[in-house]
Amino acid sequence: MSATIASMLALTKEQRKRDKGEAIPFIVGMCLIPFSIAIVAYLKHAPWPVWMFLALFTQMAIVLPLFIMAARQRHAATEDREKIIDPIPVLSLKLTPHNDKGSSIYLEVGNLGDTVNLSAQLRILGRSPSKLFKTYPFCGQWKSETATVDVYEQQLESYVGDVQLESNKSRLLTIASIVSITSLADQEMTIEGIDGESIVWDSSRRSQELPYFLIQVNLKAKGYQTPLLATYKVGPKTADGPFDMMEVTE
Repeated sequence: MSATIASMLALTKEQRKRDKGEAIPFIVGMCLIPFSIAIVAYLKHAPWPVWMFLALFTQMAIVLPLFIMAARQRHAATEDREKIIDPIPVLSLKLTPHNDKGSSIYLEVGNLGDTVNLSAQLRILGRSPSKLFKTYPFCGQWKSETATVDVYEQQLESYVGDVQLESNKSRLLTIASIVSITSLADQEMTIEGIDGESIVWDSSRRSQELPYFLIQVNLKAKGYQTPLLATYKVGPKTADGPFDMMEVTE
């Protein structure tokens, strides 16, 4: 921050010097040109109202408009430099897939910058086997830091819509969960945050092509114009699990 302020002060001083240097020729022109016309008119014995009129007319009609045009150009150039100097905040996040004992898979979002208020928007880009899927975006499900307990005193997982992420802290964004009993042959993975989107595979078949989703994650923060986008291939790593999530860069 101090380096940015110092550079801005240095540029301000430099701009003042430049403005003075550009203004001097116009000031000299505004003085010398009418003065020269006045001398010529005087030497030709013109009445003083005539050479005074010529001097003022030259000053107003020629030199002054040129000075105004140059001032506007300097003002536009100064605005452009200020836009360049003013840094655009950029999200500084580290994204790491995180597997929770094979039952769920998360995207761990670590904050390497200042404290931000984050929201996540997900979209399904594709799936295998090739079937219809919902193309509209849906809200991501952040894992709540507060655990809930049901009537049988079993710890349940709860979610929140957005989070405040402090510097050097991380939160888990739930991507998918297993919804079938592990002893059954048919296993099912569901995408969190959107109803009716799941994939089923037969864990007893070893030669089958394992299904997967392509999920685009869009992380937005208040005060930041540009979101952080990442695309992941999500599915079972083997027929028996666990889940696997790999970033797709192409």
